[in-house]
Amino acid sequence: MENIISVKMKDESFKGLTTLTIRGKIFRTNQKGEDIMSNLIADKSEWLKKELHYYHKETGIFMPNEIFDDLQKETDSFNHASVAYSFYYLYSYLWRYAKFAYNDFNVKKIKTILGFNENTKSIDHIIKKGGMLDKIKYTESVNDYPIKWSFDLNEGAQFVMLSETELKPRVNSRQKFPLKGYYRTEEKNILNGVFYDIANTHLIRPSVFIKCMSEEKLKWGSFYIYGKIQSKMYAYDENRKWFISRESFSKELNIKIDTLFKYTDALEEFELIKIDHRDYKNNPERLANGYRTSPA
Repeated sequence: MENIISVKMKDESFKGLTTLTIRGKIFRTNQKGEDIMSNLIADKSEWLKKELHYYHKETGIFMPNEIFDDLQKETDSFNHASVAYSFYYLYSYLWRYAKFAYNDFNVKKIKTILGFNENTKSIDHIIKKGGMLDKIKYTESVNDYPIKWSFDLNEGAQFVMLSETELKPRVNSRQKFPLKGYYRTEEKNILNGVFYDIANTHLIRPSVFIKCMSEEKLKWGSFYIYGKIQSKMYAYDENRKWFISRESFSKELNIKIDTLFKYTDALEEFELIKIDHRDYKNNPERLANGYRTSPA
């Protein structure tokens, strides 16, 4: 799976230059490589906020806790599961906050937001009509979508759909309907989805999504792991920790321990999680590490 930014740096400090290869193009600059990477990341973060029409007071999206089991029943690949989780979160966010009113979220735009080249085919089997997320009844391809939303304490989320207005649909306006926002079961006569009932869910703020998609060290794998840890927290309880051994954690997500370390180290580096590290050598009871999420 290719990332949106591929950077190679060559130190030519003796000439006062740094040579970079970005997406196959060569650039020479008098900036330090670290400064350039920081600028690229800052630009990606700001670009995402603009494309998503991000508003800092948006509470976030409640995700169904069963999503981890449902994805892992369908695929043995951690990468595929993490991309599917990130894609589902993105569409839930776009739908819940009626972002379709502000931007044309075509397939190429969605792929770019997730950090892929817009022309990649590597994730089509996950996101296409009849793909993995459709198959497990998490998404459905539709031509209608919300362009305005409101929230009622008794009724939950309320939407004004495009079809209810005189507005014309955008070209290539087919979108993904996040089914679990409306329905947690196959019965579609009761609104018991996460837009209406947050029992057995975990909350992820859009700032966390933007952070993960902006940083090359994080991406979908870290976002998926962050979600798993968050699903073990009590809502709004900052003192809650999830204690689990490294071995059990890796089995939970079908991921190699070394890869798990890579992602949890990155999450801790960017202060998205806190880990109560146990020293196994001086830990005769073999107590498990404690994990807790932090806001972005």
